[in-house]
Amino acid sequence: LHCFDMRTGKMKWTADVLQVNASHSEYWNKVTLSMYKDKLIMQGDEANCSYLQIFDAETGKRLAKFGCVFEEKK
Repeated sequence: LHCFDMRTGKMKWTADVLQVNASHSEYWNKVTLSMYKDKLIMQGDEANCSYLQIFDAETGKRLAKFGCVFEEKK
């Protein structure tokens, strides 16, 4: 997920998006982004589940996650 300053065109921040790692041919994912106050809300409806991730709009820090998202192992 990338955030750009629309006046300058420069990238402000990048955030990792948690996802389901599916590799089958019938996979699909509809993602909707919306804003609420200073929060960026990402709602995903995937082939076999749904998820919600909430980010701070100024920093890109993930504030919450719900549903079928998986964090990468570090």
